[in-house]
Amino acid sequence: TMVSIAPTQGPLGIPFRVEDVVLTADAAITKGQVCKLTLDTSNLVFDAATPAAAADSIFDADADGTSDLFHLFGVALEDIAINKKGSFRLKGVVEALGGDTTAAQLPLKVGADGELVVADGNPAADGASNQRVIAISLETLADATLKKVLFDGLNGFGAIEP
Repeated sequence: TMVSIAPTQGPLGIPFRVEDVVLTADAAITKGQVCKLTLDTSNLVFDAATPAAAADSIFDADADGTSDLFHLFGVALEDIAINKKGSFRLKGVVEALGGDTTAAQLPLKVGADGELVVADGNPAADGASNQRVIAISLETLADATLKKVLFDGLNGFGAIEP
């Protein structure tokens, strides 16, 4: 079953759940980068991460009519050297790297180099434009700058289709 990111309302609004994990970096990772989680096929666990690319949040990145891999995501909570362990946020409020400038409360998808960008409001009518929303901006984002977002790298916040 799907678990909600928000528990019962607290006295001053909605206190969002935080879920953090320790994973191995498959590449050098910077604090705030959105990373796709790596599945170890020998024991079927997600045990590592690498910076995400824009295509990772697209359902059919090559527009061949067949869905591509469905990725899970985390945000690096620290700088992590390649092959070293580090902490990642899977769900909750987190400081993530922005890839463009936008207002608060907008849907975000993965952009280039693990940065978050605004999801397309009216994507093209092709398979390569179906996108998954994995965060909501809580502040105005700026390129390569850490800003607070509401993040859910497991379930996401829905999808935007043509």
